Amino acid sequence: MVDCYLLEIVTVEDKFIYLLQIAIGHKYTLPNALTNEEWKEVYAIAARQTVIGVCLAAIEKLPKSQRPPDHIFWEWIGQATQIQFRNEYLNKSCHEIQKKLNDNGFKTCILKGQGIATYYGSIADFRQAGDIDIWVAGGMKDALTYARKLCGEIEYDYVNAHLPLIKGSEVELHWRIQALTNPLRNHFFQKWVKANESELLSETVTLGKDGNIIINVPSIKFNSIYILLHLYHHLMESGIGFRQVMDYYFVLLNNKGQDKEEWQRIVDKLGMKRFSEGVMWVMQYVFLLDDSCLMCMPSENEGKFLLREIISGGNFGKYDPRIKDVGLKGALYEKSRQVQHVINIGSRYPMEMIWTPYWLVFHWIWKKLYGLKIVFYGR
Repeated sequence: MVDCYLLEIVTVEDKFIYLLQIAIGHKYTLPNALTNEEWKEVYAIAARQTVIGVCLAAIEKLPKSQRPPDHIFWEWIGQATQIQFRNEYLNKSCHEIQKKLNDNGFKTCILKGQGIATYYGSIADFRQAGDIDIWVAGGMKDALTYARKLCGEIEYDYVNAHLPLIKGSEVELHWRIQALTNPLRNHFFQKWVKANESELLSETVTLGKDGNIIINVPSIKFNSIYILLHLYHHLMESGIGFRQVMDYYFVLLNNKGQDKEEWQRIVDKLGMKRFSEGVMWVMQYVFLLDDSCLMCMPSENEGKFLLREIISGGNFGKYDPRIKDVGLKGALYEKSRQVQHVINIGSRYPMEMIWTPYWLVFHWIWKKLYGLKIVFYGR
């Protein structure tokens, strides 16, 4: 077990990480009280990493002498209360959307988000939610036809459609779980998902304080691969923050080290061996995950690189100081950020730097051809 934080806490980032360790039950008090300025900095980091609620769960465990000053504490409580209300709203929305799809003949499961939150245990309501992602069995044809019937003209891509079904949040209707830029690895992953479709449809969980909201979710075995791939995808596309990494910590904690050999085989096929070794180091260094729950040997070199990316970029890399504003708008701005980001990490992941331009061109052509197919054939 790597526990560097027993020895010395130097930077404000160290103090923020220590707070995360308190939130998940590995520590109980801070080694020393933070100054008002340090609390302001920790709050700013928590906001950039979208873990304000989780950090409040840690603060509530602290003795009063170690808590932030009242004006910061109450602002923290206000933000966390909004997070809790939003979680209640999304919990109900997940159930309602899934029921609607099921009633129309689709087999479905909720990906990531509210389904992952169930692994958080007593701090589930403090997890800051994003969008709702729901997967439907049967492929793109039927799913997109139904989505267009339900919502009219919608944005869609190779993986999902974006549905304006609920207020204040986007619903992503997935016919594919994820896509990889490398065509061979993408082909392998789509085949693997198809072969393991039962793992997407076999489990239900209860949400909410009363436990009266039921949704379908992937199995923990499936999530041990999928959530890692989701992290990898976002690291290659724009960046990842502590919220996404903490999700995977709870996946690994609940997976308890099951099926390591099969996991390693699939991760290697997907080209994530190096990345996964870095993730395991972060799991030990930041989250103090027990060795028995690790899925492969950690790499300190890869882990330190990954931790730097997480801290500097924040949630989805939005705060990465290396990304320059080149005056573009909309989709072109996002693609510009993606290309700049891949170039920045290209020395670490050269294959992604090679395949990302191919993927962007492929997807643009695919979208044009699929659009023509809809025009001429109606779907």
